[in-house]
Amino acid sequence: MKRFFYGFKVFLLSLLLLMLLFFTSCKSAKEIVKEKDVLRTDVKIEAKPTAEELLVEEVHSLSPNFSSYSAKLDIEYGGMSYSGTLRIGKDSVIWASLGKFGIEAARLMITKDSILFMNKLTHDYFVGDYNFIVKMLGFKLNYDIIQAILLGKDFSEYGTNDFRVEKKNDLVTINFLTRTNSLQPNSFPKLKQALIYNSKTKRIERNYFEMINSINKMDINYPSYITLNNISFPQQMNIIITRGDKINITIKTEKHKLNSSLEFPFSIPKNYDLIK
Repeated sequence: MKRFFYGFKVFLLSLLLLMLLFFTSCKSAKEIVKEKDVLRTDVKIEAKPTAEELLVEEVHSLSPNFSSYSAKLDIEYGGMSYSGTLRIGKDSVIWASLGKFGIEAARLMITKDSILFMNKLTHDYFVGDYNFIVKMLGFKLNYDIIQAILLGKDFSEYGTNDFRVEKKNDLVTINFLTRTNSLQPNSFPKLKQALIYNSKTKRIERNYFEMINSINKMDINYPSYITLNNISFPQQMNIIITRGDKINITIKTEKHKLNSSLEFPFSIPKNYDLIK
């Protein structure tokens, strides 16, 4: 019996020794593998973005950090001048009131999925989707594009592939040969676009784009900006819309306010007629 326990004890000690040697060898093997992994030459290393790609991303990612913005408007269109108010709840609602001699003539409200328009002179109104803007401008736009134009920014929902960059001092021209809406590629037209960006002031000075396979195009120049809380907002916009004929619009802003409490009233009187 003593020989049995002695033999069993030797067996256990031998087993523990073997386990210890096994785990030690595994650890050493892992360390060797790690060293080999470091020395592997077949591991793919992602290429660093080029200076031009970084510049395009800088322009594309310009996004002012604010909750609300408002300004007084002066608009010249068709040889006539109008005044009004612009209010923006960032990424949610654009509201505008336009008139003359202090009398409101029209009111417009744009959300992510709807357009509301009311003409107080003709006592009619429209409530519907973005086809209203298509009929009016000949462009299929969405909220993202309209807000970007008003804020002097790039179109965040469009991709940044297929471009070339030209530099002249501080001015950089980014030519997009084809831009596709990343979220809804089949619902919105492809664009050919040119952005002129001032790399010193970090501002877009011109945004020209046209619908591919269409005569419709828009050219927006931003000759001046105003800075509020380190955020730049266009102080003037010169817009040329081409859709067979040409529409020239000049928009000037003043009395800007940032992050104040805003209301977006829109109630339609019962005696107004629906625009169909």
